[in-house]
Amino acid sequence: MPQPQNPAPPPSRQPTPAELVRMPVVYRLPGMDDVQVRSNIVYKRVGNEELMMDVYSSRAEGAAEKRPAVVFIHGGPIPKPPLLQPKDWTDYISFGKLAAASGFVGVTFNHRFFGFDRLSDAQGDIDALVDFIRGQALELGIDEGRLALWVFSGGGSFLSDAVRRPRDYVHCLLGFYSIMDLRPFRPQAPAGFSEDVLARFSPVVAIAEASGKVPPVFIGRAGLDNPVLNAGIDEFVGLALKKNARLTVRNHPEGYHGFDVRNDDATSRDIIREAFAFLKANLLIFPSFVR
Repeated sequence: MPQPQNPAPPPSRQPTPAELVRMPVVYRLPGMDDVQVRSNIVYKRVGNEELMMDVYSSRAEGAAEKRPAVVFIHGGPIPKPPLLQPKDWTDYISFGKLAAASGFVGVTFNHRFFGFDRLSDAQGDIDALVDFIRGQALELGIDEGRLALWVFSGGGSFLSDAVRRPRDYVHCLLGFYSIMDLRPFRPQAPAGFSEDVLARFSPVVAIAEASGKVPPVFIGRAGLDNPVLNAGIDEFVGLALKKNARLTVRNHPEGYHGFDVRNDDATSRDIIREAFAFLKANLLIFPSFVR
């Protein structure tokens, strides 16, 4: 296995934000560096601000046919302006390439999760992104009826709507070291921030309220992550089992938050490999998500 271009700092040291956004994913696939990338596509305008996305697809023969899309949803809150736009972080570039090399279309994008008070704005951006790629599916080479949402870290909050109100075209959900319960992070929110908003963006609340069948879910858990964050993941897993959801959980016992870039070891690579196998099972093998 080739070594990352910029090896992760030793786990004993917390990487700086500038280092973190330049770390590639520790898993690689043949052909991932020879994919087609369409960059800086504007999917939404807010006043004078343009929100952009990048689309990764295969150059291989037959790649012109419409393919399932994997939408990578970054976490936060991020600073405004960010050190580097999230879609340009090296890990999301890696994931976009991995998706294309795996037979999907990878979509990375920027959304406005700049603070707890911007959760609704960010959710609106995500909804607009999904509507855009489905509306432009033919041009982008995307099968608008087969999408996956893959969230990371604070982006876990944006699984809530997909869990609470499943859409037929979203066949599966994935979360790596994701916040599944925002309520314990209340001290980080602005004074007087609505408890209802924290609950709305907590997947543990959403799955308890879900009336339909929950889409298949893959969870990548970092064993050495913030215990409060992991408690939310554990509660979500328990509730998903009570709903009899199709659930895959992989724990990295020595994994840190961001294990996919920070822990360059066999366990990280196995979890990422299994996540892509999960995508193939739910986007390429099964014809549709049946509620």
